[in-house]
Amino acid sequence: LNGEADLRRLTLTAQPGDSGGPVFDMNGAVIGMLLPRPGTPGRILPDDVNFAASGQAIQAALDGAGLRPSVSRTTAPMSAEMLTRMSGDLTVLVSCWN
Repeated sequence: LNGEADLRRLTLTAQPGDSGGPVFDMNGAVIGMLLPRPGTPGRILPDDVNFAASGQAIQAALDGAGLRPSVSRTTAPMSAEMLTRMSGDLTVLVSCWN
């Protein structure tokens, strides 16, 4: 949006609660993390414009925390059904209460 190297622009309509979720490529590798819509004073973004932290930014944050992410070695694309099934096994709903 402002030239940030660690952001990727996505064209998708995100649902409430999607922020923080992984962004997968067609091989099932995590390539980013969906971010909340930015507050853009003076700018109006189309509803289908959203942003993700890049995979490199996520890897750097994990490295900084002393964690070692694994690198995907899969090169064969998955069907949409398989990708949906696999991603459902990797994500959880986090709720907070006062």
